Amino acid sequence: MRTWLVRSTALAVAAGAAIVAGAVPASSNEADVTTLHAVLTGAAERPGPGDTDGRGAFAAIVRGDTLCYTLVAVRIEPATAAHIHIAPPTAPGPIVIGLDTPDPVSHGCITAVPDDQNSTSTLTESELAALVANPGDYYVNVHNASFQPGAIRGQLR
Repeated sequence: MRTWLVRSTALAVAAGAAIVAGAVPASSNEADVTTLHAVLTGAAERPGPGDTDGRGAFAAIVRGDTLCYTLVAVRIEPATAAHIHIAPPTAPGPIVIGLDTPDPVSHGCITAVPDDQNSTSTLTESELAALVANPGDYYVNVHNASFQPGAIRGQLR
């Protein structure tokens, strides 16, 4: 069972990357593409505990000012929210980007706005630049009713 789960999670990440690759607007410079990914588990949730059965995968492509992603969450109760937060692997942190809630899959594209148009519900260009520069400083997590602080979590790479 464990081997199947690892393979299915890897397949989900690969499929998600392919989906978002087609969704990101074309750019004149392919070097400006950044890929991000994470494997989500309940054991990684901080402060914990997370859902020990839960698993997930996140894949994203950033091109220019647009982040497109696919998020998969399995073996958890229905998700109620999903986010990208900023914090090291050992701590919880504040929300930086809201994501569509997976059921069990979600995907979308978010275009960053100029910093002077910042509001609590938007991603700014400087926040996106910081994410691209240091993805390991960020994590993805999925919440549900039983695990409101977070059911599953994975640090970005």
